[in-house]
Amino acid sequence: LQARQLPLPEYRLTASEGEDHDKTFHVLAVLHEPALEHEGKAGSRRQAEQIAAQGLLQAIENMHER
Repeated sequence: LQARQLPLPEYRLTASEGEDHDKTFHVLAVLHEPALEHEGKAGSRRQAEQIAAQGLLQAIENMHER
């Protein structure tokens, strides 16, 4: 996103489920300009953030292809 001159997203932990040794984290990445959001789910919070950010980037790329 920085390479595209866009602000960094805000990450929000929306849920975590499972036993301590086998958790799944749900993270929402929110971008205010343009207004987009995408959720990522993974076994670590960092990985969930990366998945959510990849979803935002894909959405931005799709917007530019139109």
